[in-house]
Amino acid sequence: MKIKELRSRPTICHGAGLTLMRPCCIPHPLFEAEDLCVEVCGTEILKSVSLQINEGCVTSIVGPSGSGKSTFLLVISGLLPLVMKAKVRGKLRYRGHSFDQNSDMLQIIRKEVGVIFQEPTPFPVSIYKNLELPLKEAGIRSKAERKDRIEFALRNVCLWQEVEDRLHRSALSLSGGQKQRLCLARALVLEPTTLLLDEPTGALDPLATEIIEDFIKKNEDRLTVVLVTHNLAQAKRLSNYVAIFRSGETSSLVESGEAAELFSRPTEAFTKRYLLSEAV
Repeated sequence: MKIKELRSRPTICHGAGLTLMRPCCIPHPLFEAEDLCVEVCGTEILKSVSLQINEGCVTSIVGPSGSGKSTFLLVISGLLPLVMKAKVRGKLRYRGHSFDQNSDMLQIIRKEVGVIFQEPTPFPVSIYKNLELPLKEAGIRSKAERKDRIEFALRNVCLWQEVEDRLHRSALSLSGGQKQRLCLARALVLEPTTLLLDEPTGALDPLATEIIEDFIKKNEDRLTVVLVTHNLAQAKRLSNYVAIFRSGETSSLVESGEAAELFSRPTEAFTKRYLLSEAV
């Protein structure tokens, strides 16, 4: 198995609209979960999830609090073992190759996939070093290349003009929205092909939220995005595909499909009730 083979991507074609877009290309799976179950301390917290994440698309994962959305994100990112002791059953594939929580594939996934959480976690160092450290860790020795990548990433999240004159000040001095964009830029400097976003705008004001959403729209032609969100309006604005999760004694996937179809014609009673209650 060659990394170069894993990174081959199909040509992705996008519609002109940004609201409830209908994908115009044949779906090409990036992540595939089949009968995925997660058990913690003998208790099953996620049950029988079968879901395909298509490459080059925005997939939103929505549902009530405690419905397993973030757990699913942790599983496919390979970060679950770093967060909790859990037993994972079922099949997982990335670019058609099987992996589990101890697989060598995880090293490839962690290089190609960036993860952003709701609570921004900048390192307690300067703004510049927040982006330089992962580049050094990745073996980027050229200072000029590091500088170029850092500026590009900051510009891509509309943060460069706000911080270019204070790059060597503490990142902890930034506002909440700026910290979140810094964390997004920190993921981007490593040039991921996929971003997993767990409620990235949940604690942000409308202006900061708009900047993050604009970033997703602007980069939709070169990134696969999986977005966990409680905001159905946001999911409608951004998504090609949507997956609905529900909570209970064991969380599970209710239904999934193209955003336009699912939001306008859901098939499951739970989805109809959930969409109606969130619209009130």
